[in-house]
Amino acid sequence: MTQKVKFIDEDGYAIVANLTFHPLNEEIYPRANHGDDIELLKTKMQAWFDKYGDANHTPITVCPKTGVIYSGNFRVWVAKLLGFLKVRAVYCAERTYDPKADRYEEIQFLKSFNQDGKRNESNYRTALRLWTKESEAYFDKYGKELSNKDRNNFATDARIDKDIFKKLVVIGEERPDLVDDIVADKITVRKAYKLVTIQAPKEIVDPNRHTFYDDLKKYPDIVPFAIKTSVSMVRKIEAVHGGIIRDSVLGWERNTRTNFLSHSTMSAFALGFNNTGDKKLQCASAGAISNKTYADILFQFLTDLANKKLKGSKDRYFDTQLEIKACEFNSSAGNTKIYSAPGSSKMPSQEFIVACHTDDFSKFLFMMVTVDGSEWRVDSKNAVISLAQLYKLKPTYLLGEMFEGKRKVEVQWGNA
Repeated sequence: MTQKVKFIDEDGYAIVANLTFHPLNEEIYPRANHGDDIELLKTKMQAWFDKYGDANHTPITVCPKTGVIYSGNFRVWVAKLLGFLKVRAVYCAERTYDPKADRYEEIQFLKSFNQDGKRNESNYRTALRLWTKESEAYFDKYGKELSNKDRNNFATDARIDKDIFKKLVVIGEERPDLVDDIVADKITVRKAYKLVTIQAPKEIVDPNRHTFYDDLKKYPDIVPFAIKTSVSMVRKIEAVHGGIIRDSVLGWERNTRTNFLSHSTMSAFALGFNNTGDKKLQCASAGAISNKTYADILFQFLTDLANKKLKGSKDRYFDTQLEIKACEFNSSAGNTKIYSAPGSSKMPSQEFIVACHTDDFSKFLFMMVTVDGSEWRVDSKNAVISLAQLYKLKPTYLLGEMFEGKRKVEVQWGNA
């Protein structure tokens, strides 16, 4: 007859090498997510061992038949790291480990050991991980989702406000990277939730929308006029009070200087289109249209013309517009970023006039390019796209150009 394995000796110790980590524990509480917990345990367990000769004050709990660890997986891991051969242990009286056991029930049992204060379940990342695994196991078992009441009860057990946890679940599903930013205090739950719940425009996209490329060919005076006018405006602003804006001691923030170019470009191009006399191209800038928060230049005639094709439908086509973006060159096309509101990532394809300037406003790059919302990268604050990314979208250059260098995208500046 095979002798029964004895995992805990008469003195209450288990040999670390004989124990087995619970496979679900790493799924629910991955060590990679608990580096701080592990480091703290290393300090505490080493101090305890130095003082008392034991690796751990609180015994771990193991299955009497298999040696699988129900409680204390991290402590055993740290014991291995520190080279301790034995840990204090007790047998689990309520359950024996069965690899074929019901996954949902097993998670519930493991969870019961970790809500006693040994691990911070109220850590948002930890709580979301546990909720996700628990929800998956519940669906596999019952074929339905956990209810809102279940979610609220989970939040209460984890000592997290119910409304906050509801938002966290949405954030975790849509943008799990933002959970790390929340834990690191880089962004609030409210702001992160707002980012992931930005709604796409209600308007539909006109399959035959107006794109302005042909207009710039038909009316070749638009571009030189708009560039000359915008550069003239920004240089006059930049020269105010002897150039104080760029003063090495008293100078203004760089983004403020770039905003001058953005607004000057917007007004100059709006004026350039209006100067054609073509009624289809009559337009107004954002500063003149209080109820249009996203259109830098709105072409109302073209917008109305497009919507007539819908013949009384409740749908409405997205406004015919031009977006204006500006940036200051930052050492390379890849490092030069254009920023927008996070909602840009939900916008349909639209045309942008992009203006880039050197530090002293001596050289410029102007282009028109079609950008789809999916091209933007959204971080915790903005939608972002670089000049190098715009290069890949094959822009129409209005002044200067970009080209493929040996290792990176280079800029050939234009003089204005």
